[in-house]
Amino acid sequence: KLKENVIIDTTGSVIYTNKKILEELKKHALVVYLEAPASFKKEMYKNFLKNPKPIVWNRLYRKLDNENEKEALERCYSELLEYRSNEYAKLADIVIPYHQIKESGLNENQFMALIEGKL
Repeated sequence: KLKENVIIDTTGSVIYTNKKILEELKKHALVVYLEAPASFKKEMYKNFLKNPKPIVWNRLYRKLDNENEKEALERCYSELLEYRSNEYAKLADIVIPYHQIKESGLNENQFMALIEGKL
């Protein structure tokens, strides 16, 4: 067993992992969710358009009859981020708004102190 702190930076698709694996993760680790603000989510969409990568949609992509492909993608991507945010928050032991870190310019020790303060 490790006797030091280890950070596991998961991907956005971690919420689709087998429930038993997620339970084991929570059992052996403190799960911290860095919550992205709405403005950051808009930036995420712009970045996705510039640099598309595979996404697990989990049936959240559905084009409506009155939409073109671009409109459907923008709407569904926003809904996907909202769905994932809710799922991350359910999984997390601690939720920290991203702006708390970015605006403060926290170093590693200050970040760890912020986490410890939320325990």
